[in-house]
Amino acid sequence: MKNEGLLTNESVRWKQVQSRTIASQRIGKNLWRQIFRVTYPLTTGRKIEAIVVEEVSFDECSMSNPQIFLVSKAL
Repeated sequence: MKNEGLLTNESVRWKQVQSRTIASQRIGKNLWRQIFRVTYPLTTGRKIEAIVVEEVSFDECSMSNPQIFLVSKAL
């Protein structure tokens, strides 16, 4: 999201960032797909919310580049 210009290290209140697991599914012998909803509170008072999908294993925290989906509106 930094590459897209949505936030900077200075604009995020890092101690208040929240991450909730939405789903975790085993897709191989030592491979899981995990989906998280992450909320980034900004110093401006706004929040940026994203859905993060990644594949993980016991050997490596991340086995693939995460997919990040920006939540524009929650209904």
